[in-house]
Amino acid sequence: MRPMVLTTTIVCAVVALAGCPDDTPPATTSDAADAAVSTDAGVDAGSQPDANDDVAQPQPDASVDVTQPQPDATEDVGQPQPDAIEDVGQPQPDAGITPPIGETFSVTGGPYSVEPGVENTVCVTKQLSNPTAARVRAIRTTLSAGSHHMIITKVPAFSQTDVVTPCQPFDAGMGSDVLFIAEQPQAELVYPEGAALEIEANQKLSIEVHYLNYLPETIDVTGLVELELIEPDGAATEPVQFFFNGDFGLFLPAQQTTTHTTLMPMPADARIFGMTSHMHRLGVKATIHRATSSGEPLELLHESTDWADPPLTQFDPPITLGGDMLLLTCEWFNYTEQAVTFGLSANDEMCFLWAHWF
Repeated sequence: MRPMVLTTTIVCAVVALAGCPDDTPPATTSDAADAAVSTDAGVDAGSQPDANDDVAQPQPDASVDVTQPQPDATEDVGQPQPDAIEDVGQPQPDAGITPPIGETFSVTGGPYSVEPGVENTVCVTKQLSNPTAARVRAIRTTLSAGSHHMIITKVPAFSQTDVVTPCQPFDAGMGSDVLFIAEQPQAELVYPEGAALEIEANQKLSIEVHYLNYLPETIDVTGLVELELIEPDGAATEPVQFFFNGDFGLFLPAQQTTTHTTLMPMPADARIFGMTSHMHRLGVKATIHRATSSGEPLELLHESTDWADPPLTQFDPPITLGGDMLLLTCEWFNYTEQAVTFGLSANDEMCFLWAHWF
């Protein structure tokens, strides 16, 4: 595809979800409770080796050294290798590393002041400056540390811009109009060949931000969304779809570990190239498996042990289920004195997954 000179960015305010209040969960004997509380950077990358550590390593025998591949300077030397199942679609260590085809332009909103204890969801519509209709090649986002999430959705041309208003999740719509949900401090989604997400000239986007300031002082924060655009080249493509599902009937008894599973069908020929999970502060672990129609797990596709920053698992090449289903499993430890149920606040709980496919 011939790149446009223009790649456009939109920004909105994001408030830092700085962490839990002083009622930090006590240690438990649950087999998952030692995991960090969750879904978009929960993959444990391990500690990076210090440059001096290499000097102390014993030198391999020459006959062995000839056959061993030498690690590149950018590789994670010494990281444990995941098994064949867990390796499927695991995100790369660095977000936003794919070289853009064209020039990237960005617009930054903020800083925005948020007082202690304030939680809210707000929406604002922004307008891209792309002069002609275009195709999204990649989406890159940057959120202030600890922010809960940011949802980017295409909206009609008549939508009013630059007015921040309180809103509910997905007020701007669902389905293929949702471009991205950001959960990590930095994230990137690059569309595979054959997948097309089309936008109009001067496309308007709704930016929805859920924030909660747990700190004792006021926080100033910012958020950034970058859209890399290319010109359609006439090649046959399929439109990108957005899949979102979960369970609203959650009940977590006080002082207990609770596990919940949800089995979800998808089109057999759907080519999935990205997926993640979503929980709130009591979340210990979330997994997504390929599973049989009876719910038997077949293959681990996604895992998160960090409720605040779950990883965005990407698949290159995309995967198909071929008649199998997605099995979402969420585990919580409710360390509070009250039962907790499903709800929109960060003090309530959720168990969702979403996936990008075509």
